[in-house]
Amino acid sequence: MQRWELAGDGSAKFWEAAADGATVTVRYGRVGSRGRTQSKELESAEAAEAYLAKAVAEKERKGYTAVAALGASDAPDEAGAEPGPQADPEPAEPLLPDEDTFVMPPAWRRMVHPRRGGISRSVPQLRADAQRLWDERLKEQQDWIEQMLTAERSEPEIVDAMRAHLKGSPSPLGAAAIASLTLHYQLPDGIFVDAWASTHGLVFAARAVVDFFDIEAYWKQYGSQREDWWIRYRSGTTTADHRARDFADRIRALVSAADDDTYRQVVDVLAKCRDTTRRRLVVSYVVPSELDWAAEAAAEADQVAQGDLRSMLLCSLNSPEQLAHFNGEFEFGWNGWTMALVATLAEGVGPGIGTVVGAGLDQAYGADKQRALAAALVELPTDEAFQVLLDRAGDKNVRPYLMEAMRRYPVRALRLMGAAATGTGERAPLAGQLLTAHILAHPDVTTAALPQLPSAVAEFVEARLSASARVEEAPVEALPALLVSPPWEKRRKAAKPRVAGEAPAVPGPRVAWLPEERESWAEVTSPYGRYYLTHDWTRELESLRNGVPMGDLRDALLFVLRPEDEVRPFLHLCEPDDYWYGGSVLKPIAARFETDALALMVRAATRHPADLGVLIMPFLSAEVAALVAGWLVRLKSADATARAWLKRHGLAAVPYLVPGAVGRAGVARQAAEQALRVLADAHGADAVLAASAAAGPECADIVAEALSADPLESTLPARMPAVGAWAEPALLPQILLKEGGALPTHAVRHVLTVLALSKPGEFYPGLAVLTKHCTAQSLSAFAWGVFEHWRLAGMPAKDSWALHALGRLGDDEVVRRLTPVIRAWPGENAHHRAVEGLNVLAAIGTDVALMHLHGIAQRVPFKALKTRAQEKIAEVAEGLGLTAEQLGDRLVPDFGLDADGSTVIDYGTRRFTVGFDEQLRPYVLDSDGKRRKALPAPAAKDDPELAPAERKRFAALKKDVRTVAADQVRRLEAAMVTQRSWTAGEFQDLFVAHPLLWHLVRRLVWLRDIDGEVTAFRVAEDRTFADVEDDELTLPEQAGVRLAHPLHLGEELGAWSELFADYEILQPFPQLGRAVHALTEDEARGNRLTRFEGATVPVGKLLGLTKRGWERGEPQDAGVENWFLRRLDEKRYLVIDLDPGIAVGAVDMLGDQTFRAVWLSEAPHNFWRHTDNTAPFSGIGPVIASELLADLTEVTAK
Repeated sequence: MQRWELAGDGSAKFWEAAADGATVTVRYGRVGSRGRTQSKELESAEAAEAYLAKAVAEKERKGYTAVAALGASDAPDEAGAEPGPQADPEPAEPLLPDEDTFVMPPAWRRMVHPRRGGISRSVPQLRADAQRLWDERLKEQQDWIEQMLTAERSEPEIVDAMRAHLKGSPSPLGAAAIASLTLHYQLPDGIFVDAWASTHGLVFAARAVVDFFDIEAYWKQYGSQREDWWIRYRSGTTTADHRARDFADRIRALVSAADDDTYRQVVDVLAKCRDTTRRRLVVSYVVPSELDWAAEAAAEADQVAQGDLRSMLLCSLNSPEQLAHFNGEFEFGWNGWTMALVATLAEGVGPGIGTVVGAGLDQAYGADKQRALAAALVELPTDEAFQVLLDRAGDKNVRPYLMEAMRRYPVRALRLMGAAATGTGERAPLAGQLLTAHILAHPDVTTAALPQLPSAVAEFVEARLSASARVEEAPVEALPALLVSPPWEKRRKAAKPRVAGEAPAVPGPRVAWLPEERESWAEVTSPYGRYYLTHDWTRELESLRNGVPMGDLRDALLFVLRPEDEVRPFLHLCEPDDYWYGGSVLKPIAARFETDALALMVRAATRHPADLGVLIMPFLSAEVAALVAGWLVRLKSADATARAWLKRHGLAAVPYLVPGAVGRAGVARQAAEQALRVLADAHGADAVLAASAAAGPECADIVAEALSADPLESTLPARMPAVGAWAEPALLPQILLKEGGALPTHAVRHVLTVLALSKPGEFYPGLAVLTKHCTAQSLSAFAWGVFEHWRLAGMPAKDSWALHALGRLGDDEVVRRLTPVIRAWPGENAHHRAVEGLNVLAAIGTDVALMHLHGIAQRVPFKALKTRAQEKIAEVAEGLGLTAEQLGDRLVPDFGLDADGSTVIDYGTRRFTVGFDEQLRPYVLDSDGKRRKALPAPAAKDDPELAPAERKRFAALKKDVRTVAADQVRRLEAAMVTQRSWTAGEFQDLFVAHPLLWHLVRRLVWLRDIDGEVTAFRVAEDRTFADVEDDELTLPEQAGVRLAHPLHLGEELGAWSELFADYEILQPFPQLGRAVHALTEDEARGNRLTRFEGATVPVGKLLGLTKRGWERGEPQDAGVENWFLRRLDEKRYLVIDLDPGIAVGAVDMLGDQTFRAVWLSEAPHNFWRHTDNTAPFSGIGPVIASELLADLTEVTAK
């Protein structure tokens, strides 16, 4: 190792360093001591040498002087030192990383467009079939070539060159012109260049490529017909045929690998071609090693507008200064930015191309291209490249790469992100958040780098470095064994599974329908249905009789529309090529033919598990069981469907799974065993063993062995998940043990692995160990911290466990923070994440969680998310034996309030009473009953722990009550319109006795219904009931209760209005003063509301109806929604046919909407004039009719 020493200020220090391959080793300390040794692995030996040179220069700047190189025997030896106390080694100086050396990534080296003398790249040999393909193409296109040769407007010089070449006198111009006429996209890239080079030599090919850029072949084409054709020189000097780039790439590669003599001949010939801007640029691209030519071409960059030519010019540059000629404009057209361009530019210019690549990042088409260019910026060790990423930190596709750049260049991150965080830009808060996490993740580097930072940044950084008060870590002996020596770090025993000597008998296939499910499936209609009602099926039936498989799913409707006995024998021939609208077409077939249609359902579910897996839900068979079990272990998208099937059939599924679980080792057996474990978790191992007993003692024993295995080991996957670098323990909230102390870093990493091993609905058993030993509050805070850092990292799909972990560890505070994120996700192109978020809320399962889930089901601007939320609420309700509406009634928490709707906030030394008025607005009373404007902040004399916690509870209470108030007002108004009713007991318990809801209830008029005798009443302040005369009224048990609509109050409406006015009762929504409308006699007999047809409505005003239960239609051609609808019941819709329709994702793009037709229909669709009057308005109740007319009157009003 080479040695440097520094003496002065009463001390003498040494520093030694050496590079061995890609490793740099440094030893340092006080002279006379052994010092301390550190090693650093770099990407390559080249990078190690560059790093060492920089480190040496830094030490020499500090005054270190080189001394003789030391061998191993020259190292200071403590044994030979004089007796006496040894000086302690100098405290280790953190070895700051090299953040300036650029080493071309290996992947880039394989992508560069080669240049002579540059990065060595293998160049494919000339294709042996090139000339044959050229000749074949000439023969195929000889008539076309002749037409061009004889065209009056064709350039004579080009025509002569083409004829000469065709007659055997080689002409680069003629060859290039012929190529422009015969080139075809199915031919290999650059194949004509290979043909020219193999037949006429590389010099000829290079000249022909330059000429190819100058030629323009023109014609008009209509189908297979061409007209108005000619060939000539391309006008101007700065445009080119987009197909020419492949020619240039191939000739550049061939020239770069040519021998010296051939290369010089190519250069000599091309020197004579540099007479226009375009030709100078093409020549420089072909031979970029001619530096003067490249410099001259670069100076003309501002004259070149065409994307391919500008891109080629960038690939010709050889110095950073030449980039200035582009004036910051790097627009290359659609998909013009490629990684080959970036790699070639980096080779020619060096790493100072951050701004250039940043321009490409802004132009990138699609997320994949964005990510590729952002990743390229990470490879560039410059402030410029880092700043480009930092400026785009708000882009979810870029932010993960900024975080990677922070890890790779920690000191640069401190400096640049510190400047952003201390500035006033809009990204300052985000930069501060990322920087704070960065400081916590790299405390040693941060401390060492502080002196290098600007004062304002250093102050910002130091404050956060010293502010991280952490709970003391618990000793190893206090940790559960799982977090000290987890099973995935041990060598697993590969025990050979026992296989049953004789395969058990499998029960025959059967169908297990839920109540009314079969009838529901039978009534499903597909979008194809109305076109085939009068279809003649003769041709299709004849094909089936001849054994021809049915490949068109639309034809499967014959199994629904034709007589059952006629079509049943042909079910096995139904083999659709695609399954568009598969669910709606196949459900009626499953309902009609049951097990005879099983093979068809299995084929569909196998093709599209995520979408059509529902088709096998009612079926039990060995094939279905194997399919479901396979989904469970290998297909994330169908995991929920598989678990739903197992939950639905329960122990009845065991006999169908046992054969797979006792068969030969392999994926099928692992899948069956896993399915049995899921059932054992739900029903108990004993119940599963009892259900498997019918397969025989041997099979039951094998199943018992599988279920008795240690779940911490048996559930481990063959390939362990890798936790992303974004999940750095130092950045996350600490997990606290119930016995005291926090988990140390190595244990936190094991916790992250436990979470990564978990899947929705199937958490790794080790999670139970965590909840047993760690505090629930710290686990919830930790899970939220993980989730937030996952979001910052761009929500990588492979780490979506960070979201699902909230379902097991999250509390009500997590619910409050997660709900607005879920609501926003669909608008950020993350609908699937929002749906997963709904599952998380359902998994948390607290009253607050279900309340927020129900709120999403009632009101969210994204139709698909709203539908999924409603489905989720229905699932929860079904599990409780309730309807979704009944569950909604019970999802209004009382929040621990007293009967009068108040609670006490205890600060220790002070107590306050908090309540809510009739409009559910909070009020605060002090201990003397005096009303205060707001709850005061904790004071110095208040309990330091209790007071802040109580104030936080009050803030959460206000937020929750606001949510409840808005949701319940909407629910009550909807209940008035639909005339939903409650029993007297439900009304008393769920509304009148509720500490919050009774405030809303007493501001409305209700109806008591006893055997058809209806009386209106209200809830008085003392929670008794009174009629319009203010006489007391009772609610017998047999009475039904519903909200009154003005239509029900008749002559009493005025009296009720006067009563409420006298008592100054403000209603939560318009009830007594609600506008009332009625259908005309003609409208009642028909199915159209012509009075609104032809009206033109602003699209924003129309969309406002979605708050009142209306929905946007399904997108049709070009993503346009052609209708708007209000669902009245299962088979009736009020539909508005729109012109021109609403564009998805750009609702105002098509402008105002005209109502072409407004009609009642059995299914929403476009309106046709011949639509039959199948659904007259006479079947619509007067309340619903009034509400529909009110909505339409309001939206069409001028």
